Amino acid sequence: MIDTIIGDRFQRVDFIGQGNCGRVFLALDLEDSSYIALKVDTSDLKSLLENEKNILTTLHNCSGVPKLISYGETPDYNYLALQLLGPCLEDKFIECQRKFPFMDFINYSRQLISIIETIHNYGVIHRDIKPRQIVLGPANNKTQVYLIDFGISMKYKESNHIEYSENNSFIGTCNYCSVNTHKGIQQSRRDDLETFCYVLAYFYTGTLPWFKDKTTDAEIANMKIGTSGKDLFGSAAKDLVDIFKYIKSLKFDDEPDYDYVKDKLNQLKHKFTVESRIYRQYTTMPVSKPKKIKKKFTFIEDTEEIILNLDNTVVSKGPEINRAILRKC
Repeated sequence: MIDTIIGDRFQRVDFIGQGNCGRVFLALDLEDSSYIALKVDTSDLKSLLENEKNILTTLHNCSGVPKLISYGETPDYNYLALQLLGPCLEDKFIECQRKFPFMDFINYSRQLISIIETIHNYGVIHRDIKPRQIVLGPANNKTQVYLIDFGISMKYKESNHIEYSENNSFIGTCNYCSVNTHKGIQQSRRDDLETFCYVLAYFYTGTLPWFKDKTTDAEIANMKIGTSGKDLFGSAAKDLVDIFKYIKSLKFDDEPDYDYVKDKLNQLKHKFTVESRIYRQYTTMPVSKPKKIKKKFTFIEDTEEIILNLDNTVVSKGPEINRAILRKC
C-alpha cells in the first residue's frame, strides 16, 4: 500500500494518471506548499523509475524536460517527484476535433524537434515518443511543450556511440515506433526521429494508415515498411514528405541534421497562404466529431490486472489520466 505521506515530504492529494513506470499522483510538497507530480512504482520493475531519475539527472538543464525534484526508495515502492505540468497534446487534439489550428501544429512540431535535438545532444534517446508523452507547460507557461516519461529512455553515447545489434526486445509503442524497432534492431537517434514523423503525421491528418480496428502488431509493422511520406502527409505537404524521406535515409549512427527538419517546418509555415495547395489540403481535411473527454475515473489501487491502452501501450489497470486535476493546477 502506498503511504499518504511519502518520503516525509510529499502528501498525496489525488490520482492523475498511469505512466510507463508507475502511477502518477498530484501531491503537495510540504517544504514549500507547492503542488508537484509524484510517480510511484510498486511493481517488480522499480528499476524503470530509477532509470528515469538517472536520465532526468543527465537532462536537468534541458528546456522542455520536466524538472526532477526528488527520488526515493522504500521496501514497497520507489517514488519520483517531478515538476507538475499541464495536459497532454493528445487531449488537446481531441478537444480540437483532431485538427489543430495550423500555426499551433507548426509551433508544437518545432518545439518537439528542438527538445529531441537537445536530449540527443546530451547522449539520450527517448524510445517512446507519442502524443500522450508530449504535454503543455504549467498554468504560467501553457504554450511551452514538454516531453515526459523517460523510464525506458537510454544513453546511446558515453564516449562512443552504442554498437549496432539485432534481435533486441521490443521497446516502445507499436503505433508510433520505427520500422527498425519492429525488426528488433538497436534503437538510435534515427528511431526517435522516425517516431517524430509518425506523431507529426497523426497531428497533421488526424490519423495514421494503420489506425484500423483489430490491426495486429505484425500488420502495423508490414504497413509501415511500405509507407511513404506521401502516404503519411499527402502530396501537397512536400516539406513534411521531404522530412520523412530524409529521416528514413539515416544510418544507425548518423548525426541527424536537425536544422534541415526545422528549415522544412519553417518553409511549410511560409507556404501556408490562402492560395496554396497546402492551405486547401489542411483546411479541407475532415475533422472528427466532437468528443467529450471524461473528467474523472475511479482508480482501482494495487491491482495486477492489465488493460490495453488506446495507443497500444500495456499499462496497469486504472484511469489513463485525471484531466480535472490538471486543469485545476
